[in-house]
Amino acid sequence: MGDAKSQDALVIGGGLIGLATAFQLLRTLPHLKVSVLERESRLARAQSGRLPGLIQSELWCGPGLLDAAFCREGRQALERFCEDEGIPWSRCGTLVVAGGEEEEWLRQWQRRAESTGVEAEWWASARLREQVPKLAGASGLFLPESGVVDYEAVCTRLAHRVHELGGEFVGNTEVYSLTESSGEVRVESSGGVYAAKVLFNCAGLQADELARMAGASPELWLVPFRAGFQELDAEGRRWVNRVICRVPRPGALFGSVRLIPSMDGRVECGPSVSPAISRDLRAGWLRAWGDLASQMKFPGFVPMLKRDWPSALREGWRRCRGGNLIDEVRLLFPELEAWHFDEAPSGLFGRALRADGTFEQDLRIVRHGRMQHVCFVPEAGGTAALAIGRTLVSQAVSQLI
Repeated sequence: MGDAKSQDALVIGGGLIGLATAFQLLRTLPHLKVSVLERESRLARAQSGRLPGLIQSELWCGPGLLDAAFCREGRQALERFCEDEGIPWSRCGTLVVAGGEEEEWLRQWQRRAESTGVEAEWWASARLREQVPKLAGASGLFLPESGVVDYEAVCTRLAHRVHELGGEFVGNTEVYSLTESSGEVRVESSGGVYAAKVLFNCAGLQADELARMAGASPELWLVPFRAGFQELDAEGRRWVNRVICRVPRPGALFGSVRLIPSMDGRVECGPSVSPAISRDLRAGWLRAWGDLASQMKFPGFVPMLKRDWPSALREGWRRCRGGNLIDEVRLLFPELEAWHFDEAPSGLFGRALRADGTFEQDLRIVRHGRMQHVCFVPEAGGTAALAIGRTLVSQAVSQLI
C-alpha cells in the first residue's frame, strides 16, 4: 500500500453512526485495524452532539420503509447498550396531543400505529389532565416505547469501547480524495494518506459529497436546515414529565415542536426550523455562498423551489424566531410565559433532495465497490445507529476475511 498508512477498515465520521459502525466492526472481527477519521477536533461535535435525546418510536417512520425496521431494531440495541454500559436512560414515552379540531389527524396516527404494530394508547381529555395537569388538549396518543437518553454519553461510551477493542480516533482530519483500485480504498486527507480494505462513509451532512467524490451516485443532495431550541426554566420543567408534542399537521415539511426532558433534568423545546445556506455553522460567507451555488446546480433544486420552498420559507420564518416557538409551546402549556424560556444551542440537520425535486423519506445507503456511503439518515438516526452499524458491517465481512 506504498506510503499510505495501512488499515483494515476506515470509518469517516465520528458521530453516532460512525462510532456505532466501528464498534460493531471490532466486536465482530476484533483482530482488525480500524481508524475513525473525523474533521472536528473531538467526537460528536456536529449533528450527534446536538441531537435531542429522544429514543424514537417507529411510528414516525413511513410504513414499510427501511427506516422503521432499523428504528425498531436500533431502539432495542440502544437500550441494551445503555444497560450494559451504565448510561442513564428512561422509557418515559411520548405523548402526542391534539386540540379539538385536530383529533382526526391524531386518529390517522392511531390507525397507522394499529396497522404497523406500534404500541399506542388513546388518552381522552380526562386522562391528559390526570397525567399532565398543566397540559391543554382535547385528546392524546401515548407511545410508551419511546424514551430519552444522553446521546453525547452514548458517543463517549462507544468511543471508549472502540478504543478498548483496538480502534483509533484521528481528529482534525478532512478528506480530500477517495479512490479505489487494486482491491483497496485510498484516502487522501489533511492527516495524511490512508489505505484500507473497506471504507464506511458516515460523515453526516458531508456524506453525499464524499460519495460523489468517490465516484458513487447517491442521486440526492443534502439540503441544510438550522434547528433552534429553547430551554425551560426550573418552574416550567416541573410540568413536563415525558416527551410531549402537538400532532403534526398533515403535509407539513417539518414535524411539530417537541418538549423533551433530558436525563440531567433540563427540558428542551424545539426545533424551530429555518433554511441554512451552508452545511457548516462555522462557515464563512465565501464558503457558505459556494455551498449554495453548488446546491443550486443539483437537478432537483429548481423543482423543489417551485413547489416547496415558498411554504418552507414561510414556515421557517414563522418558527425561526423564538417568540413563535414559544407561542407553539404555549398551545400545549398556556400558563408558560416568555420568561420561562432561555435560548439553547442550535444545530444543523439535512433533508435529502431527490433529482425530481421531492424529498427522500427513507434511509439511503449506497454501496460502491469496497465503500459504503450512508448518504441520508432520517430523524430516527440516533435511535437506529447500532442497527445501521450492524448492517453495514454484515455487508462488508466478506471483503475483510
